[in-house]
Amino acid sequence: MAKTKNTIADDFKKLNNFMAKYVYGQAMTALTFQVKKLSMKKTPIDHGYLRSATFTRLMRSSDSGIKGVVFNTADYSLYVHEDLKAKHTVGESKFLEKAANEVRPKAKQVLGAYIKKALF
Repeated sequence: MAKTKNTIADDFKKLNNFMAKYVYGQAMTALTFQVKKLSMKKTPIDHGYLRSATFTRLMRSSDSGIKGVVFNTADYSLYVHEDLKAKHTVGESKFLEKAANEVRPKAKQVLGAYIKKALF
């Protein structure tokens, strides 16, 4: 009989519910920090406050249980993020969105690595 390769979903089923939530939370934390780090590199700099006002948080989600959120608390962050006409010497508009779009394709790989780590 031929060996079949386990998928991430197969491995995830092996974990008990508590462990699955823990592993998913760890993976989501790692992904959220990746988005934060990349978004900070893309954030325009004038005095540096906009970069220092970037934070992460894990939140409960009705669809997946946990979601990672990267946000900025500077009063003017929305304006800088959405101003597509601005010419920045450092950074760019849509810095949070672009960072999330770059990290998103890596999500399955990161989750798979955390599942493997928990199983072996």
